[in-house]
Amino acid sequence: MPDSANGFFTQLLSLYRRFTETKNISLAEMLVETGYLERYGEVSMEAIVPIIKDNPSYVEDWIEYSENKRTNRGWYIKPESSQYVVGCIEKLGEGQSRFFANKEEACSYFVIHELADIRTQLLHTRH
Repeated sequence: MPDSANGFFTQLLSLYRRFTETKNISLAEMLVETGYLERYGEVSMEAIVPIIKDNPSYVEDWIEYSENKRTNRGWYIKPESSQYVVGCIEKLGEGQSRFFANKEEACSYFVIHELADIRTQLLHTRH
């Protein structure tokens, strides 16, 4: 995988950490700055799981992000027993969830869906 692709994926995976360090720009604005709106099709579990395995602290970052979300809908990730659950709560608490034994795969799945959700919200507000 080219270094530029790895750099792009690393930017995405470090988004929450950088957001907590700066706090003068929204997470959505930071996502736009990565070029994600144009390059979202490149993001896959196959591409980002190896980066998460090399940087396991990303898992804790995204779990913290999920726990700190102030909403009653959207994607979440959380440890549950010896697994990780990733799910989406829709309106009125209905939703879907998926269980993972592997934390890197769970984190990857969460990040892909969470960023896609933010992208969708951004596109709706721009039109």
